[in-house]
Amino acid sequence: MGRVVVLGIAGGGKSTLCRRISSALGLPLHQMDKIGWLPGWRLAENAQVNQEHDQILPSARWIIDGFGSRESMERRCDDADTLILIDQPAWRHYWWAYKRNIKLLFQDNPDLPKGCSKWRLWKSMFGGIRQQRRSELSHLRKLLADRPHKAQFVLRSPREIEAFCRQHLSAGGLSARPEEDPLRRRWRCHARQ
Repeated sequence: MGRVVVLGIAGGGKSTLCRRISSALGLPLHQMDKIGWLPGWRLAENAQVNQEHDQILPSARWIIDGFGSRESMERRCDDADTLILIDQPAWRHYWWAYKRNIKLLFQDNPDLPKGCSKWRLWKSMFGGIRQQRRSELSHLRKLLADRPHKAQFVLRSPREIEAFCRQHLSAGGLSARPEEDPLRRRWRCHARQ
């Protein structure tokens, strides 16, 4: 597990999981929100996002958190050796986003893009999650489905996230036989539904 992509909609725990993976495996962490947003929550041009993103991909080791442009997501998933999708129930995304925003009233958010106020997260929290579930979630699932040869995990609950971390981060990487991984088998079952 040396080139890892973590995808999912807002409030699912992507950034937290990415920090855990980065710390445990010594992978440089790249957050697409910090590339895709300019100060004042202005969207960067796709060309700028793609250029910065494409400078990461030739590296031997990385973990990339988040969206970026559709083109960058496709290339990133092609170049990764491990794909992780956090796909929890809608209510959990809303709850975790709400809890995160309450917590961040009293401290800085290390995941915010430079020059972006945390107050915008309050305004867009519920609408953003609803919009992403409607417009992006099926695309994120398809990114994994189109790459069956990659090691991939769909984590649908805090219990599955913790099981993934216990199994793959404490031992320093993927098991020798990923086809026997119970989370991967679970994903195959979900994918057929």
